[in-house]
Amino acid sequence: MQTGRTARCCCIFSRGIAVALLDGDEVRKGLSSDLGYTDQDRSENFKRVAHVARLMVDAELMVIVILISSSRRDRLSAKTCIDPNRFSGVFVDAPLSVRNSGT
Repeated sequence: MQTGRTARCCCIFSRGIAVALLDGDEVRKGLSSDLGYTDQDRSENFKRVAHVARLMVDAELMVIVILISSSRRDRLSAKTCIDPNRFSGVFVDAPLSVRNSGT
């Protein structure tokens, strides 16, 4: 699905802001390749990504994280892990069929 994430990161970078993109699909190929899709595994994946994002934020990068999370608890935990003052979350509530349609 093309959503323009890379283009947005390039636009931000062109303005002199160091930016990193952590895409859930890519993270699952490496960092979280040992995890499945149970609720527990999804929470662990979210925790790992939040930790990596925090390390990047500490290195003065703007980090854009793209993950599917139906758990409010996981989103709040990520915000706490990263830093509530340096975290902005965008929650899109849409059926999976719409999210996967590319529209």
